[in-house]
Order: sequence, then C-alpha cells, then structure tokens
Amino acid sequence: MCDTNLQYVVVGLGITGLSCVRFLMRRGVPVRVIDTRPEPPFLNQLRAQFPDVPIACGGWNRSWLEQADTIILSPGLSLKESAIVAQLQRGATVYGDIDLFARHVTGKVIAITGTNGKSTLVALLSAMAQVAGINAVAGGNIGVPALDLLEHKADYYILELSSFQLETTTHLHPLASVVLNLAPDHLERYDFDLTRYASAKQRIYHHSTHCIVNRDDPFVRNMLTSPDYSFGSDAPHSPKQFGLVQQSGKTWLAHHQHQLLAVDELLLQGKHHWQNALAACALATCMGIPLTAMQQALQNFPGLPHRCQLVHHHNDIAWYNDSKATNVAASQAVIDSIGSLTRGKLVLIMGGEAKETDFSPLRPLISQHARCILLIGRDKALLKHALQDTVPCILLPNLEQAIHIAKQWSQPGDAVLLAPACTSFDQFTNFEQRGEHFIRYL
Repeated sequence: MCDTNLQYVVVGLGITGLSCVRFLMRRGVPVRVIDTRPEPPFLNQLRAQFPDVPIACGGWNRSWLEQADTIILSPGLSLKESAIVAQLQRGATVYGDIDLFARHVTGKVIAITGTNGKSTLVALLSAMAQVAGINAVAGGNIGVPALDLLEHKADYYILELSSFQLETTTHLHPLASVVLNLAPDHLERYDFDLTRYASAKQRIYHHSTHCIVNRDDPFVRNMLTSPDYSFGSDAPHSPKQFGLVQQSGKTWLAHHQHQLLAVDELLLQGKHHWQNALAACALATCMGIPLTAMQQALQNFPGLPHRCQLVHHHNDIAWYNDSKATNVAASQAVIDSIGSLTRGKLVLIMGGEAKETDFSPLRPLISQHARCILLIGRDKALLKHALQDTVPCILLPNLEQAIHIAKQWSQPGDAVLLAPACTSFDQFTNFEQRGEHFIRYL
C-alpha cells in the first residue's frame, strides 16, 4: 500500500506518468515529478489538474531522486539509466505503474503480452466477458492506463502489458497470463539481444495461476516446461490444448476433442486471427466464461481499426489497412493471412522508419503472394535493396501517391494491403494517423 510518510517521485510525464500522479494524489500521497524533456507531452494536463505538484523538466534533478524513498518509473525509461542505477544502489525502491496497480488491485487480473496481436486479444476477450455478463474492464498498454482502471470496481482486469512495463513488475499475480508471440521488436532497448527481450516478456508468467503458451512460437514454447494451457495451429491432443482441426471440409477452432466454431463463421479472417481466437478461448476458460458466450463474441467481433481491417471493396479489389504492422513479424502474419485468402495477388504498400530491421524474412511470402511493392517513407530504399529481386519495387514520395499507383497495378481478384513493416514516425504522428490517411485517400 502507499505510505503517505514516504517520499514518492514519478519519473516520466507521459500518459502513464500522469496516471501515477493522479492515483497517488487521490490517495493523499505527496509526489514530485521529473521529466528529462523540456516540454513533456502531459505537462499542461498536470498543471491544470494538480497545480501544487512540483515538477522538474529538462534534467534528472538528482537531489529529488536522492530524497525519494520510492521512484515510480515510466515504461519508456530503462532501469539501466545511470541516474536510476544510482538510486537502486543506495537502496531506493523503484518500480512501475503495473507494480503500483498490483499492490492495490482487488479483482482478478488477466495479463496479456506479445510482440503482435495483443490489443486485438484484449478486445476480443473483453467482448467475451461482456457477452457472458462478467464485470470486466480492460486497459494497460492500450487505451486506459492500468491505474485508472482501479477507479472501477471490477471482478476482472484485462491488461495488455508491454515488455517495458514487465521489466519493473514483480508483485503482479495474474489469474491467467499469455505471451501471444515473440519476434524482434524494440531491440535497441535490449542491446539487440532477442533473448533479453524474451526474458522481459517471460516475466508475465511469474506468480501466474494459469500460464498459457503458443505452441507454434519456439521462443514462447520454451518459456515454460509444463504450461496449464497451450494453443497452436495443429490439432489439440489433450484437455490442456486448443488448436485447429479439419472436419467436413472446414477448419474448426477446437479444445481437445470439442469443436468450438468453424473459422468461416468468424468476422476476422486469417491465420493470425485464428491464433488470437484460440488464445482468447484459453483465457476465457480460465475465467469460467461459457462456451456459448465465447462463440457469440467470436462470431460478432469486428476487430480493431488499423489491424488487418477491410476498408474498401470495389471492382473485385479488396483494400486492407494494417497500419499497425510496424515490424517484420506483423507484416509477415498479415501478408500470409490475406495472401492465402486472396484469389489474385497482393499489391503491397510498405515503408516508413525501419528501426535497423532485417527485411529478408519477408522475401518468401512476397515472392509467393505479391504482384508488386509500393515503397514510401524514410527507409524505402532499404526495403527496395532487401526485396527488389522478388517482385517489382516502386519508390514513391508519399502514401497518397502509393494509393494512386496501387489502383493502376491491381487487377480483379487482387487485394491492396498496407503492411508497412516499419514505424510511422517519419511521416505521421502514429500508426493510427497513417491508417486514417490510407482510408481517406481511397
């Protein structure tokens, strides 16, 4: 619990940092705020809501750090920061918003992480809970910060957690947890060592009552020797397994020997969405959600914007917005899924800010499914160099021009797919804005 006699300092004034201040102030806990940026993004909101909270911007303010008993570190900052290392060495307590949440939550927690698909999984599981009449709220790394969720007295708290948040989390005891998948992302935080990134994700299983793993992902599969449940694209062979089975010419979601739903009844199509559905069913089983509620939610769940979103269909050409595919693994998944469902070929729109990415894993799928690649953004030349001998690669100045050229290249039966494999920050505020522009230009 929060001790009002302790000195608390929140480091980092993003949306998470502001939620930490709000949580502490509502409980009468004095707090100071430090942000190394001269103008942190939520400075005006802090001053408007809590004008008496002291804040130091543009540096570390080491005297405040040295006076602090407890430091709440925002997820964007690493425990390896020298100023934070010094406080740990003197014995200060350092943790993040999720650990603060864990010390006060009274309901049951469902914890979800992974490189790709975790937001969709959170939303799908929330839909299942709603159909079942279960009092559940969702947030964390998506939407509402975890601490703000505590203002709602819920029976279940469904949290999306990033590897950054998990680095500073030790007190969380989830009812059920899952690492949906793992692929290279944010590796600059982990000295470009995938095993360190995996170790951060693996922390979600610490103290979890039920642990669920992805059988198809070797990194996730090796995190636990005996998980409570697993899911994968193969047939399930035990009561602990969810998977896919073929019956009467159809593919079915299944739990052990029980068929749950034919995949052609899902609004969301594609192999990666089937994985999300299986993971949701495993988590829902841990929550005691009835099968009928799972089936109804699966049949009616439309997905989240900018994630494999069918936004237009004209002249027998489908247009898909997956602006959220900001890394190679996400683009692989959606190219494989949409490519397998498309009668013709894919006209791909890719590019942006590459984050020192190896694009070679995309080559087999592009050779198999694509008609051409329209490349935009700061690092379009890097993608062309990596992919140019697969299909025609065309360099273009912006997204609007790419859509214009896509209309010329696409043929009846084709799909135009925005799957950038890069972040959006070179030309857009975020992936949402990139996706909105894609839709607007159609």
